[in-house]
Amino acid sequence: SHDKPDHIRLFELKKDDLLISVHNA
Repeated sequence: SHDKPDHIRLFELKKDDLLISVHNA
């Protein structure tokens, strides 16, 4: 959805990347 501010969506993207990195470690 596009109802979130850009900085929130960016934060969530980075958070997802971190979770994926930890999961793949």
